[in-house]
Amino acid sequence: MEENQKNMFTPIVNEYHHNTSLLKDQHEIIRIENKTPILRNIGKIVRGDTNSNILTFEIDRYFDNADLSTKGIQFIIKTEEGILVEPAVNLECNNNYIRFSWIMSHFSTNRKEASVAIEFYGVIDDDNDYVLKTTPFTIKVEDSLDSADMNVFTVSDNLYVNLINRVIRIENKIGNIGNIDGSFATKKDIENALENIEFESESINFSEIMEVVDGE
Repeated sequence: MEENQKNMFTPIVNEYHHNTSLLKDQHEIIRIENKTPILRNIGKIVRGDTNSNILTFEIDRYFDNADLSTKGIQFIIKTEEGILVEPAVNLECNNNYIRFSWIMSHFSTNRKEASVAIEFYGVIDDDNDYVLKTTPFTIKVEDSLDSADMNVFTVSDNLYVNLINRVIRIENKIGNIGNIDGSFATKKDIENALENIEFESESINFSEIMEVVDGE
């Protein structure tokens, strides 16, 4: 068999049910060395990502005299909300290594960070239970914006524009009062002007505002 065929990864099919996903990892493959996942240059994990919320891992196929391609694989995730177990996806192997991926769920990315350990489980000789666990690693999640959490304002709901328009009309009205005969506008003139200004939006009772200011 040619060397490149030996190194080709093929899907793992065993007694443990693992799903497959069309998502493609957008980060570097994470090597597991001496039971420790080494996270180097995986980039940012941003809440709400799609393709970028999948991480792929690689470990030696034979570990502890066991063939890990015959084992189940799951992720144990701990956040402020509690602990959740999620299965690995896209398991594949060659003669020397196995690869598998973790699709980070909403639970995993709903907080600023999560502590994660990987567990390989199954049986070995004479049906003895087999468990291999990695040391936990931490993923940090960057905040983003979610349109579902925001109010979308229409032009008619634009409070800033409405306020600016009102200020301009008030200034113009008061300015005109003061320029009619060269005298300054009195408090009563201003009150009358404000009460008689027409606005496109719902009117404000400026007389109440004037009373509050005057009372201070």
